[in-house]
This record gives sequence, structure tokens and C-alpha cells, in this order.
Amino acid sequence: MELLVIGVVVAAVIAVLGLAAALISFVVWLVLLPLQIIGFVFRFLGFLLAVPIMMAVGLVVVAALAFGAMFLIAPLLPLILVALGLVWLFRRPGRPHVHSSAQPVA
Repeated sequence: MELLVIGVVVAAVIAVLGLAAALISFVVWLVLLPLQIIGFVFRFLGFLLAVPIMMAVGLVVVAALAFGAMFLIAPLLPLILVALGLVWLFRRPGRPHVHSSAQPVA
């Protein structure tokens, strides 16, 4: 019987300590809330100032990559021109079409 009483008292003490810790945590959160709001506002303003800078840097990076891609594609330019010439040669509208009149053998 004594163990049951001790267990109930220990459980009550743990519950009271947990409630006290939760209350203290809530009060500290409530006191620090205005500072957190101010920090959020400053972070938001910093983000608004950084967006145009990030866009400009991104544009410069894309331009640099496109410039580098030109040097990668430049050696392939003669092959691309030959392929386009062949496409033009075989797709000309004035070229007669060949039709087969052969019947399939049964």
C-alpha cells in the first residue's frame, strides 16, 4: 500500500513540475515574441533587398554559361551546317516524288 501512495505522490510531483516547466516556457515565449516579430521583419526586409541582387547575379551566371556554351558548340558548327544542307537538299519542293506501281506477289 505504501508503494502505491509513493507512486501516486511521485506522479503528482512529476505532473506539477511538468506543468511549471510548461508555464515558464510559455511566459518566456510570450516575453520574447516581440523580439521574434522584429527579427522576422528585418529578415523580410533583407530578403526584399537581396532579391534584385540575386536576380542580377543569376543573369550574369546565365550569360557566362551561354558564352561558354558557344565555345562548346563552335566545333560542331560545320557538322550542323552539313546536316542542314542535306535536309534542305532532300526536302526541296521542286524534286519529283518516286511512286512504285509494283503489285505485291501473292
